[in-house]
Amino acid sequence: MKIVGKTEDGKKVVNGVFKMKDTFGLPLEMTLNLLDKQGMTVDWISFWKEGIQAGWKPEAVLLTIETAVGDVFGSQYRKETIRRLKYCLIKEGVKS
Repeated sequence: MKIVGKTEDGKKVVNGVFKMKDTFGLPLEMTLNLLDKQGMTVDWISFWKEGIQAGWKPEAVLLTIETAVGDVFGSQYRKETIRRLKYCLIKEGVKS
C-alpha cells in the first residue's frame, strides 16, 4: 500500500488495498479497521479501477465496497462513500 493523499479531516489516503483483498485474501473489513486505527482510509477510486482491471464486474466491486464499509462504519457512512465514489466515477466518465 502507498499513501497517495490526505482527506479534508487529515486522514492519510492509501491505494493498493484491492491487491490485499484479491491477491492475498485479506478481508476488506479487517483492512478498513486497521487503516482506521492508524488514521488512514482507502482510495476508493483506485480500489474500483484495480478491481475492474483484475476482471471483476463493476457490480461485484461496488458490492464489496458497500458491504465492507457498511459492516465496519455503518449504513450512513456506506451511503456517503458510495455516493462520493459514483460522483467521482461519473466525473471521470466511468459507468458504475
